[in-house]
Amino acid sequence: MGKIRAALTAVLMLFCMAYGNASELEREWDGVIYPRPQKILSEVEKIELIHGHFAMQIDPEARTSATIVTANYFANSIKEKFATFSYPPDASGKRVVMRYGLISNNQTYNDLNGDVPMLPEQGYVIRTVENTPEQLIFVVAGVDPRGLWNGINTVLQMISVEDGKFILNYVEVEDYPYWPERFVSEANKLVDEQDLLDIAAMKVGNFALQYRKDWKSFTDSPEIIASLSAMQKMSSLDLMRFMLLLHIYVTPNNEPHFNIASEEDVQGLIDRCRMAAEYGIETIMICVDDYTPRVGNEYTFFNEDEARAFDNSIGKAHGYLMRRIYEALIPDFPSLRLAMVGAPYSVNRHEIHLDSIAKYIKDWGQEAPLDVFWVWTGPEVCSPKISKEDYLAFQELLNGQDLFVWDNSNMFSYPMPRWETEFYPEMADDSYGIIYMNGGIVSRWWCRPYFMTANDYLWNPEGYNPESSYREALRKLYGVDAVAPAEELRKCMIACQNAFEAGDRQELTAKLPEFQAAYNKVKSIKTRSGEDMDMTTLDQVMNKMVTFSSVQVPTLKVPKTTANVAVDGEINSEEWQNAAEFTLVANDEDSTPVKGKAMYDDRGVYFAFEVFNDAELPPLGEQPHDSSVYLNDDHLEVFLQPSAMGKYGHWCFDYEGNRFDEPGNEGGFMWNPDWQLKVKRLNNGWQAEMFIPVAELEILTPKAPATGVMWRANFFRFDAPQKKVFSWSRGGDRFHDTQFFGDLIFE
Repeated sequence: MGKIRAALTAVLMLFCMAYGNASELEREWDGVIYPRPQKILSEVEKIELIHGHFAMQIDPEARTSATIVTANYFANSIKEKFATFSYPPDASGKRVVMRYGLISNNQTYNDLNGDVPMLPEQGYVIRTVENTPEQLIFVVAGVDPRGLWNGINTVLQMISVEDGKFILNYVEVEDYPYWPERFVSEANKLVDEQDLLDIAAMKVGNFALQYRKDWKSFTDSPEIIASLSAMQKMSSLDLMRFMLLLHIYVTPNNEPHFNIASEEDVQGLIDRCRMAAEYGIETIMICVDDYTPRVGNEYTFFNEDEARAFDNSIGKAHGYLMRRIYEALIPDFPSLRLAMVGAPYSVNRHEIHLDSIAKYIKDWGQEAPLDVFWVWTGPEVCSPKISKEDYLAFQELLNGQDLFVWDNSNMFSYPMPRWETEFYPEMADDSYGIIYMNGGIVSRWWCRPYFMTANDYLWNPEGYNPESSYREALRKLYGVDAVAPAEELRKCMIACQNAFEAGDRQELTAKLPEFQAAYNKVKSIKTRSGEDMDMTTLDQVMNKMVTFSSVQVPTLKVPKTTANVAVDGEINSEEWQNAAEFTLVANDEDSTPVKGKAMYDDRGVYFAFEVFNDAELPPLGEQPHDSSVYLNDDHLEVFLQPSAMGKYGHWCFDYEGNRFDEPGNEGGFMWNPDWQLKVKRLNNGWQAEMFIPVAELEILTPKAPATGVMWRANFFRFDAPQKKVFSWSRGGDRFHDTQFFGDLIFE
């Protein structure tokens, strides 16, 4: 890896020196070539394009399947453009000839007069061969098929409609992407060939399919094979390269978790990775994030035999798994790249300063092959800024393995994100030019501008401007009529989100009419293809804002008890006779509410719940503390904010007493307060008693319960099979929305 790093560093330094400072001409070129090119070599010449006066000539040595696909794509695009216009029989104009090929081809090399730029992969050049009043001949030359594809798409971007005429805004260009491997992603659907062509047309040469279902379901089903075949075709043409993400711990309820000590499980995962490699997938990332169990500050196992097999080190087990995949596949697929996103990705902050977390990474590094990549996400899961120190902190814990970055910038200003993340200057080199961008480029309508702005930044970081880049992404995706309204909608949405996150109903109420007006204006616009704008995610945001601005949160006066309460699952009438009562109601209001009770004493707060459920609840068995209890079939969740402006806590439990707790939304692994719970199954449901000692809430900076003290809270029950959410304080479609918490006033 060291030689590769040195070579990449030299190339990037060379091109930074050559193109680091944009000229005045380049800065004025916003809105035509996108992503912003590295270098523009001439003034703009506007040439009217007349059907029949435009010709394409391929370098005979460049006639391959890839160039034919590229040429057909270009020809069909031009044909569609000309099809909307009708020229008179005597129309005349300047003849335009586009020659194209690879820089390494003889004719193309001669067309460049031997003045061949030394560009990295995916680079291209557009140069003039002849330019007279009667004729323009220019060459589009790619370093490789992806470079030629990028150049051809740049020519398409040069064509505009002005005063009812097709205009070629011709310039000479030298261009390439600064980050060579920019993996855009889709996690919600399988892609087809048209999806991939649309993505490639954005000049994105890399795509990642994140398979978020049970790993065992990644089989040779017709749907999966069709998607893999589409990727294989694009890969064989060298027009795109592909990554697959498999999550080993996405496990259906009541089924055993992946067991690294089980040869059947390990071999099954290897077989699925082999199938992907056979279809041309060049990078496979194994994901153990989000679901690896953790007790206190230490990651642990789902299965006891794993702990015995790997010296009670889950880091060692995960490293061993990567070694097994590596040793099985690399001999047959020597160019295959393997990577793992590890367990510390599972929480908002990775906490690698903790000895137990650092040990996980060290154990992984000692066991995993040196050629397997470690995937990281900066100092936080969602990191708006990443420094060199953040990179070094991870690198120093590993055993020489290299890293590349998983980016979650799509989560900023969702559902209308744009790229605004800041990387340190050498990050492309440290990440080997590889970046995985999380999201849904096909399924998430308003995330497409994010991916385009991200690609713009990664293509030319020095020339990136968030505002102008976002405008151009909107124009290219949805047409010029959508640009100003969508920008206004985004501005109004963010203003309302800020008020919402601050819990400021008055401010939100004042700003909401502007948001609604901007929303309605965008909703009425048709896309470039004549479709209605997809407002699904924005509908959800709007509904949440409207509800929040008008909701009247409930108040519960909680009495002090003098009874000696036994937390035994029996809701004894003598113990609970003076308790405050409340209900959790489903959104459909037809289901039987959950009955709740609350009271307190000097030590803490007590809650009791009675849940009606006449369905047959499957046995869950005992699960490790802080497992994903919030995914189980029927469970309750308690949210307490024990001081008005402080942090809140989250407690979750199911009908068999499995438990999860966390401070805020930070993951359940760094905090395990000692709270009591007892659950009892009934013929028509279940009931529970719980006690939360105030002494265990120090991390939440609590006010001790006393007369007149107010805490804020919410309670939820989720019936997964029925897809019903029951809540005390209504309106929060996300459980962690503290703005919807009701008030607990201690008497």
